[in-house]
Amino acid sequence: MTLKIMKENLLSRFIDFFRIERHSHHYGDKEEKELAFNFYYADRCLRIFTFFWLFYQVYIYFQLQDRPKELFIRMNYFSKLFIPEFPSSAYFFSIIIVALISNGFSIKNSSSILNKAILLFCIMWFTCLKWSYGFASHVGHFFILTNLFCLFIPAKSTDSSNLGFQISAIRFFFFGLMVTYTISGIWKLGGLIQKLVFHSQVIHWLHPQAALVNAVSGYRFWDNQLGFLLQAYDYPIIWQILFLVTLYLQLISFTATVRLPLFYWIGLATIIFHIHNIVFMRTEFYVTPTIIAILFFPYHLILKKKSATIEHLNFEIQKNGEGKDFKYKRIYENGISDEFTGFHAFREQCRDSRKWYYGFLFFPGISLFANLYFFVKK
Repeated sequence: MTLKIMKENLLSRFIDFFRIERHSHHYGDKEEKELAFNFYYADRCLRIFTFFWLFYQVYIYFQLQDRPKELFIRMNYFSKLFIPEFPSSAYFFSIIIVALISNGFSIKNSSSILNKAILLFCIMWFTCLKWSYGFASHVGHFFILTNLFCLFIPAKSTDSSNLGFQISAIRFFFFGLMVTYTISGIWKLGGLIQKLVFHSQVIHWLHPQAALVNAVSGYRFWDNQLGFLLQAYDYPIIWQILFLVTLYLQLISFTATVRLPLFYWIGLATIIFHIHNIVFMRTEFYVTPTIIAILFFPYHLILKKKSATIEHLNFEIQKNGEGKDFKYKRIYENGISDEFTGFHAFREQCRDSRKWYYGFLFFPGISLFANLYFFVKK
C-alpha cells in the first residue's frame, strides 16, 4: 500500500510540474473518472481488434511461405532465440492458438498479468516474423508497446475500489505511449538544428525537397511510382508549415495525460499524422492509427447511460469585466471556489459551455499568445 501511495504522489507531482498553469481540481477529478471509464471500454475494443489482427497474421504467414527461405533474416535477439528460421506450420499455429486463448482470457480477467504477458510474447513473435522478411522496422512497435504497458493496468469499471491507483496507472500507460512521439520530435528538432548550423547545404526537414526525399523510400518499398499527391508540396511554404506543426504536436504529445482537456485533441492529431504518412509517404502505418482511435475514443459520449455514474459538477457562476480583466468564478456546493482571470477565465467559460473547441485552448503556448494579444491591445 505504501508503494501505491508513493506512485500516486510521484505522478501528481510530475503532472503539477508540467501543467504550469492553474487548474481546477474539481474538473480534474471528473476528467480522470472519464479517462478510467473510457479505458475500460477501450481495453475491450483493443482485445476485439487483437482477434482480427491475429487472424490477419495467418494470411501474412501464407504470403511469407512463398518467399525464398534465403531471404529470412533474424533481426534481433528475440528472433534469434525464438524464430531462428522460418517456422513450420505446426509451430506457427501453436503460437496462434496460444495467442487467441490468452487474448480471450484477458477479456475475462483483465487483471491477469500472466495472460497479458503470454499475449505480449505472441505479438512480439508475429511482429519479428514480419521483420525477418524485410518489413519496415518501425512497423509494429506501437502495438507491442500498447500490450507491454497493458501488463500493469487492471481495466476495471469506474465503480471499482482503489480507483485512484487505477487512474494513476492509466495515466502512466498513456504517458508511456505518447512520450515516444515526444522523443521523436526531440530527435527531429535536434537533427534540424544540427544540419542548419553545421551542414546547411544538405537536405534537412525544412528543405523544399524534404517531402520528396522522405517519400521516396516508402514508394520504393511498395515498388510504386511517386504519387501525384506529392505535387501539393510544390507550393511554397506548405511543407515547412506542415512540418513545424507536426514537430510542435510531437514535442507536446506527452501532455495528453498532463492536461486532460488535450487528450482527445492530441489523439486526433496523432491519427491524422499517421494517415498523412499512409497517403503521402506510403508508410505502412495502418495498425497504429487504428489502435490510437480505440484508445482515445470518447466512449462516455456514446455510452451516456453507463457514464451517468460519473459525478456531475454542480456550481454557481460569477463573472465580470472583459479582456484581460475578465473574471470568472465557480462556487461549488461544498463552498470551495475556482477563480480565473483574463484568457484563463475565457477558457474556463468555454469549458463550462462545452464548446467543441475548448480543449484546443489548453495547448501549450496558446495562453502566451492570448496574453500578448491583450498586452498589444492595451
